[in-house]
Amino acid sequence: MRFKVHETTPIKLSCITALGPLIGMMSSCQANTNLNVIKNLLQLSTAQASWLLNIETLLAVIMTSFVGKVSERIGCTLTLSIGTLICAISNLLVIVPEIYSNYLMLLLFRGISAIGIGFLAPATMPTNYMLVQPGKLAITITISSVMIPVAGILVALSAGMVASSIGYQYMFLFVGCISLFTFICQIIWLPYDIQKNKRAKIDFIGVSLMSIGLCSLVIGLLSFSEKEFIPLWAKILLSLGGLIILIIFYFYDQKKSSNKVFQPQLLNKTILTSATLILIVQAANFGERYLTPFNVVYNIKYKNEMTGVIMAIVCCSAFPFSPITNILLKKVIVKRILIIIGLLYGLLMLLNGFMFLYFPSFALYTVVSFINMGLFLSAVIITQTYNFAQCPQKYNQQMGVLNHLMAQIGNVSGIILAVVIQVSVDENLNTPDIQYDPLSVAAVYWTFAGLFVIFVLLASRLGMLPFERGKNGYIEREMSQTESFEESFINSDEMVFTEQFQGEGQIVEGYYI
Repeated sequence: MRFKVHETTPIKLSCITALGPLIGMMSSCQANTNLNVIKNLLQLSTAQASWLLNIETLLAVIMTSFVGKVSERIGCTLTLSIGTLICAISNLLVIVPEIYSNYLMLLLFRGISAIGIGFLAPATMPTNYMLVQPGKLAITITISSVMIPVAGILVALSAGMVASSIGYQYMFLFVGCISLFTFICQIIWLPYDIQKNKRAKIDFIGVSLMSIGLCSLVIGLLSFSEKEFIPLWAKILLSLGGLIILIIFYFYDQKKSSNKVFQPQLLNKTILTSATLILIVQAANFGERYLTPFNVVYNIKYKNEMTGVIMAIVCCSAFPFSPITNILLKKVIVKRILIIIGLLYGLLMLLNGFMFLYFPSFALYTVVSFINMGLFLSAVIITQTYNFAQCPQKYNQQMGVLNHLMAQIGNVSGIILAVVIQVSVDENLNTPDIQYDPLSVAAVYWTFAGLFVIFVLLASRLGMLPFERGKNGYIEREMSQTESFEESFINSDEMVFTEQFQGEGQIVEGYYI
């Protein structure tokens, strides 16, 4: 029996939708874990090998420029299934010798998989939003967020062993099989006759501006981690050029376009503040994960195999932190929780920096990383719940795209920030067989601690929403001053009209209702 709009229990729904984040994270993690194996097998340079990872980030970001409109036109459930099918096919085919033994073919299929993730990831939360029972969205967001560390555990425990025993291509096969199983489950249980606006149109000028801007910005940022890629002036030009094009896109989309990528109502101060929090916490988490193998081998002086052990332990933080977060969401206002998370995260980043500089410890590093991952997951759950809590149904696809876009930019920014700071502090990182300076790692952690000062300041400026009424820290006056939407599914105790989810919808003053 197919799921029904706002009648599906969060556990049943998550059995289908939570596999999406699992697929996306496994695809990224297994390629990252086996990157050295692939590099040696195909005799690649470091720069060539890195693009097997970068292509996924680049295309996943670019896809956000139009996937929201596509989802609005064909429905978020169909968008989710299309992305899952593309992931399944592209990963399954890597088992073919002509693909896994050829760099360009492997790069091509990594790119195709990234396109699938570009469809799948932004559609996951809108699908949850549409189908889950009223008031239970936080549970589905929690379960989906838990899939990120679960993927890390699975890959940490299996990827290296599989690659060394039977070949790295079988990890692609494993991801493809999970994707295919997920697609079959989606076909059986997901409804495809919900919220479609066949009149939705794509503004190709706006999409082109956003795509070119994102492409230029991401390539420019990624190039900072590869000294031999392009000259410094070209890296700066690409990054600044991309930023300028995105600013032009913003004004065009908001002032001139008749088919906006992001409706003006979506880009209110409250949403943009929360989206910036997502970017900061993603940057810190991915930057820290990038440093993990480096820390284990060069600073703590353990074998590389211990990286997988640490990652497996760290990813288990989801199990205690996720239920704690859900309990806090029922008792305390969002602003207060995020301030506490930001303060703790920042202090632990400071501690990590001093630890690597003065007293490297495998046990302490594992404990701190465990807590940091838990705080990251809590922040993701809370910010996404907060964003969707104030977002009316008609904007949910665009909200999913915005959250995904900020997360991806945060991922790229965190890694680039870590690389640039390390190289700036320790020039020996550009030469082989040189002892690494712990100060370069400490500087990265202290910079991330500084980011959490900004995080706390932004969190303190978040407004209050009606769904927080009655919780610890709630002030009615602040709620009345919060800039948000006039309507929201979670803000109200009433169900929205069922006509909103039936047929093709209507257009009133250019907006879907």
